[in-house]
Amino acid sequence: MSACQICNTTVLFGGKRAAGLRFCSQRCLDAGEAFVIAEELPQDVVIEPLQELFSGTCPRCNGDGPIDVYQSWWIHSFAIYSSWETRQHVSCRPCGRKSQLGGLLYSLIAGWWGIPFGLLMTPVQIVRNLIGMLRSAPTSPSLLLEKQVRLLLARDLLQRKVETT
Repeated sequence: MSACQICNTTVLFGGKRAAGLRFCSQRCLDAGEAFVIAEELPQDVVIEPLQELFSGTCPRCNGDGPIDVYQSWWIHSFAIYSSWETRQHVSCRPCGRKSQLGGLLYSLIAGWWGIPFGLLMTPVQIVRNLIGMLRSAPTSPSLLLEKQVRLLLARDLLQRKVETT
């Protein structure tokens, strides 16, 4: 079982594949052209912009790097409704921790109020945020940051392609 690269819909059967990626429909595949191009970019094209971003300044606070992708986990629930998500932030470590602290506090307040998933998933989201906050700053770019850089480069290529036609 996998999820569509564009809309995150679960794809049980069928779907479309391109460059090792899965899409739920032709519409999402067409929208995901940048994802396909990103996967096919050679490593030597990606490495310089990746290192530049990693050692640059934070896009959120303009502080010093290293810059990486930090995740924060959120949940809110009420009665029989529960919704949880993972948010990704390209930032420095202090900004990443602030996002994780926000997710932790939000989940502590708004997560418990749904049955059964609020009661089950709230501790999971809280622990994920705590673990994320305790991790040390990265010494090299993560795969998530590389994926973000690849996608930016692919979108730039597509934009240039549209402008030339």
